[in-house]
Parts: sequence; structure tokens; C-alpha cells
Amino acid sequence: MNGQWLYLLIHVDDLVVAVTDNDLLELFEQQMSQQLSMKNLGKLQSYLGLQFERNEAGVFSVHQTKYITEKLDAFGLSNSKPSTVPIDPGYQKRQEAEVQDDMLDKDKYRRAVGCLQYIATNTRPDIAIGVSLLSRHVSEPKLNDWTEVKRIFRYLKHTIDKKLVLGKPDEQLNNELIVYVDADWGADIADRKSNTGYCFQYKGATVAWTSHKQSMVTLSSTEAEYVALADAVQESIWMRRILNDLNMNITKPIVIFEDNQNCIRMLQKDKPNPKRKHIDIKYHFVKELFKSKDIDIRYCASEHMTADILTKPSEAVKTRQFMHNLGIM
Repeated sequence: MNGQWLYLLIHVDDLVVAVTDNDLLELFEQQMSQQLSMKNLGKLQSYLGLQFERNEAGVFSVHQTKYITEKLDAFGLSNSKPSTVPIDPGYQKRQEAEVQDDMLDKDKYRRAVGCLQYIATNTRPDIAIGVSLLSRHVSEPKLNDWTEVKRIFRYLKHTIDKKLVLGKPDEQLNNELIVYVDADWGADIADRKSNTGYCFQYKGATVAWTSHKQSMVTLSSTEAEYVALADAVQESIWMRRILNDLNMNITKPIVIFEDNQNCIRMLQKDKPNPKRKHIDIKYHFVKELFKSKDIDIRYCASEHMTADILTKPSEAVKTRQFMHNLGIM
């Protein structure tokens, strides 16, 4: 209406309204009140277990402090010793080397992993890889797996004051959609499939992220990176359309950071490598978007690759560094 907009988010009987003009909000309330009984709860503070804050510069942050506290109580971990890492960096190697006892209370394990998935999906990308690894054992969890579940809760207790900051005031003019994509080749010891991780940043805010196991076995780190790149490109095209629907008018091309130079060279060559026949379709899909300048693949050194934290467990120093890069402050 007259260049102004209103967005409405609905879950059952809870509504979140975002507007560019207060007059538009008042008009919406008047029209809706004619049809049903409504109560204005004021500025957004909590929604579906998420808590929101807004600073003086107008930048939002989101966290789940209350939800995490409740789950620490529910699983008897309120007084547990804090952890500086979400999952032990040596967890995957121990899976192969040690004979482990079964966890008897499997339902407890599944409930805990489900709670962690909700946290990882909404506000804490720093625990995403740990939750991804542990969710692969929900059918037959071992005591070692339960130890790592408790470690993630202990880590959340240690970092319970951290919030995902949704933007930076000094980046208001930057209208690029930026993607960081990475892979950990052959990381799963059971089937040697790789882990994929990527995250999207817009105007300084991390707006979406993914950490999952690849569906195919790749024969080199370059192939693993390329499969991850193809997945990230598909998601980025959808993400750009969503942002354009919200009148953001994303600047082309989408900037994608990759830390494997062989993977980048695959896009720059005119003739495909015959050794890559089995990933040929994805190769041509990504290369077509690269040539049409819909995407811009840039090299990013591994030590600065933000998506690294989404592909494998990290030590405390790297975890803190990548938390900062993701905007968890």
C-alpha cells in the first residue's frame, strides 16, 4: 500500500506482524478485529521457544536461553560442568576404535537429540555438526553417544548468554547474498560418505545454515567439495527468490566462497574431466550458473572458511572464531 509493506507470520493462533509504517499496523488491527478477537502483545519478545531482542541501532538478535535452561533441568544437567566445545574433536575416531556399550534408555537419547535439533536449526549453528553426527545413532545409541549429547548441553550451558545477531548497522547498503560452503571428505567411518556444510549471510546476518551427510560416496576431496557446492548453489537460488519476494532485490551474482581450488578450476575449464563422469549432471548445472554470472565462486582460505564449523568437530579456539564469524555474540 503506497510503497509500504506488511508481512504476517502465523502459527496456529499466534501472529507476528512486521510493517514499515505504524498506520498500516493500525489498519490491519482494525480490519482483523472485525472478524475475530485479537490481543496486541506489543513488540516481539518470544515466539515458539525463541526469544528476540533489539538494540538501539535497530538490529535484532535471537536466542533460546529459556528453552535451553528448561532442557538442562529436564535432563538433569543444570549443575553439570560446562564444556568449551560442543562435541569432542576425537568423537568420530573413537567410534571406530572402541567397543561401546549400548545405551539402555533409547527414548531419552531420542528426546535429547530432538531438543538439540530444534536449537541447532533455529539459533545455534555452532552445534549443528554435533547434532548431525549424533542424530545418525538414534536407532541404536551407545553410551559414548550419550556422553557427547550431554557435552552439547554442557556447552550450551557454558555459552547460554550467546545470541545470534541478525545483521550489522554498517552493512545496510550491502545487498549481496553471500554463501560459505565446505565439505569434510569421507568423514563418516561407517560408509565413508562426506559431510556437507554451508551457510547464507545477508547484510551481515547469518540467515540460514545446513549440516548433513552427503548421499553419495565421493572419490576425492575435490569431488566432495563439488557435491557440497552443487547443493549450496541449489539452495542459494531458492534463497534469492525468497528474498526477492520480500522486496530485497538481491544483487547479482550470488557470492559463494569455496576453499578448494581444484573445485574452482573445474568450473573454469571448458572441457569436463572424464574422471568426473559420475557427477557430470551436477557439474553442468553449477557451471551453467557460473558462466551466466548468476553465481560468483571465490576462493576462501580454509582458516577463514566459516562453513568449516558445519562439517566437523572443532577445538575450542576455532569454535570461538567461527562463532564470531556466524554472528553468535
